Amino acid sequence: MLIVWSQGFDIGHADIDDDHRVVVDIINNLNDSHGDAALVSWALSGLDRYVRRHFAREEALMRAGHYPDLEAHVALHGEFRRQITELRDRWEHKRVPVIEAETLLILAHWWMTHIRHEDPKYVPWVIAPVSVRRLDAA
Repeated sequence: MLIVWSQGFDIGHADIDDDHRVVVDIINNLNDSHGDAALVSWALSGLDRYVRRHFAREEALMRAGHYPDLEAHVALHGEFRRQITELRDRWEHKRVPVIEAETLLILAHWWMTHIRHEDPKYVPWVIAPVSVRRLDAA
């Protein structure tokens, strides 16, 4: 699955959009890895860093914006974090090609279901000024 970034993927927060571009880069590089163990290792360690940095940033923004579905969103992050940790640990223990394929499938699913469909749900709480949200809630 090759992804070409387009402005339609932007949610309107520069840091979050940059983080999402990292995922696209990892997916595209992993897609082209053709069994290159160094590239798979790079992707898994990059995902580990991404998960820690991005989720902390995103959750802080949602918390500050009083996003009503924060707990459910954080739970989705926790499940993805668990999957990435498991893949990384399995890769470090035994570098088999199936882990590369699994990683790519999990990332493609994450891109399609979470980044493209779940993340846009918090945009009104994170991007819109607080005064606008208060008017909408009234």
